Amino acid sequence: PGQWYLHLFDPSQPDLNWSNPLVRESFEEIFRFWFDRGVDGLRLDAVPAIGKDADFQDAGCDQSSQFAPETSPPTTYWDAGDVHEVVSTWRRIAEAYDPPKYLVGEINVSSAEALLRYIRPGELQSVFAMNLAKAPWDAAEFRRRIAGNLNFTSNGESWPTWVLSSHDEVRSVTRFGELADGSLDIALGTRRARAALLITLALPGGACLYQGEELGLPQVKDLPRELLEDPIVTRTGNPQKGRDGCRVALPWDTSTPSFGFGTGPSRLPQPSDWGSLSAQVQEMDHSSFLHFTRRALKVRRESKFSLFDNFEWVELGEDVLAFDRGDIRCIVNFGATSLTLAPDALVVVASADVSAGKLPTDVGVWLRR
Repeated sequence: PGQWYLHLFDPSQPDLNWSNPLVRESFEEIFRFWFDRGVDGLRLDAVPAIGKDADFQDAGCDQSSQFAPETSPPTTYWDAGDVHEVVSTWRRIAEAYDPPKYLVGEINVSSAEALLRYIRPGELQSVFAMNLAKAPWDAAEFRRRIAGNLNFTSNGESWPTWVLSSHDEVRSVTRFGELADGSLDIALGTRRARAALLITLALPGGACLYQGEELGLPQVKDLPRELLEDPIVTRTGNPQKGRDGCRVALPWDTSTPSFGFGTGPSRLPQPSDWGSLSAQVQEMDHSSFLHFTRRALKVRRESKFSLFDNFEWVELGEDVLAFDRGDIRCIVNFGATSLTLAPDALVVVASADVSAGKLPTDVGVWLRR
């Protein structure tokens, strides 16, 4: 009685007091613990949540509206206080290693200026470009979001890390397969997700694959209500707002009860047909999503890419997204009709069959320049 604590998220997640030197020292020890064991870097979650006004001034929030970091006005409990001092300390720890360790942050803030402060010299090397994980299947919208991220984050010292799916968002296969009438076309979503992967892997900067993305897993939309644990669901009572559907355990093989994930059933039940999407089955099918992803990653490693390669848009029509980077030209057809490829086009990787010299709708290709 009479004791209180601060939390921005779930009541089971009390916020740490970052003005306490012992908290900062504890985190510095955590960084060194993992760096000393050879990890190349760390992914830092919700970094702006560290920053709170030192005097804990009342934020004056409208209790009827939900705080959204990207759209809400600046506040005293997000992206405030000493957050940049903390991040700078982490960067100094990372730079003390040879080679330096890599820090990428999830930075949800309300302006480009606020974002840029996190990738100044001495802070993070990279921030997640999360807006493609919410993008509709539209060439102009993809281009707008890509251009915005490149303008804000490619300064020769830092770079974007591109993301199509995450533990917070609907999986790309499902997102791209949702039709205007509310129905879901998984085959269409899979076709588009393969093409979209070629975009993110060809862009300047880094790329992050969410677990299961390499298998083309869809969102699980029919989980039993009583098994959902996402606080968003428990607070709103709306299962459709929850994130559990992208957090179902991976199918490794066709064995039951959890497709090789463990000896018992998974906490969130996997769909009964996920054996066909398992790594074991896809390993035997060279046309599978898994093998396609491996081919693209192999070409990415072997191509003349660097973090800061010259990037140039190529104009091939309003329904086509195309750009050059290094020795690769990436083309994705968002339109309703096929696109004719040049007779001498050297195809390196394609998300579907382009042997007829045509780039079908919802298909992507990398050409050697």
